[in-house]
Amino acid sequence: MDRRIKLETIGNCRDLGGLRGADGKTVRPGLLLRAAMLGHASDDDLRVLRDEHRLDTVIDLRTITESDQRPDRLIDGIGLIHIPVLDERAAGITHERTTTPRELRPILPYDMCGMYRTIVGGEAERKNLARAMTAVLGHDFARGAVLWHCSEGKDRCGLVAALSLGALGVSREDIFEDYLMTNEVNLPKAQGYYDRVLAVGRTVAEAEIIRDVYLAKAEYLEAAMEVVEGQYGGVVPYLLNGLGLSRQLLSDFRASALD
Repeated sequence: MDRRIKLETIGNCRDLGGLRGADGKTVRPGLLLRAAMLGHASDDDLRVLRDEHRLDTVIDLRTITESDQRPDRLIDGIGLIHIPVLDERAAGITHERTTTPRELRPILPYDMCGMYRTIVGGEAERKNLARAMTAVLGHDFARGAVLWHCSEGKDRCGLVAALSLGALGVSREDIFEDYLMTNEVNLPKAQGYYDRVLAVGRTVAEAEIIRDVYLAKAEYLEAAMEVVEGQYGGVVPYLLNGLGLSRQLLSDFRASALD
């Protein structure tokens, strides 16, 4: 099953439906969508999401600054919830303006694995992540699908996807496979930034760091899972004890999203 949703103006979009979840059941298509930001979304693409994929609500995981700079474009019938999961400083790694020497300086030493650990382990970040996960898991799927996104549809979006799939009992292997699907879309962009960084006189090592910002790497998600599994015992205990979600919310989510 090809879960990718091919759109002209919205990148890295796919449906999480079709994956095997708990008790031999399957994640229902048309409920859980993930994507890159919708700042350049065309009306035609939005109509495809609304009319063909039942999109009801968008959750924007970006910072206030990111959202203000490139606000989501929406059409009638699609609601919007804004839940930043990172502060402005930490989210700077996701900004695309990374190809001049001046702009490279604050980005080069950034620790991507550390950012992933912070999102799932930081006190403030866990509160924000709890709000995001509550919005996804508690969505009224009778109304249609929920779509969440960050800038590239990779880091913040990828973690929310991983936790949502884990809540449904999807295997660790399939969670990582979905996460790494981003590279099918982002690899050409990442290579382009690599070439541009070299073109302004930076080193290969620096260019590789910038390239890797735009790629989904298993070690990034693994860093988050080390916190989730090592400190809490798995995704479900993390959702319950780390984020404070209720067992009823998880039970209702499984009842709605598994078939």
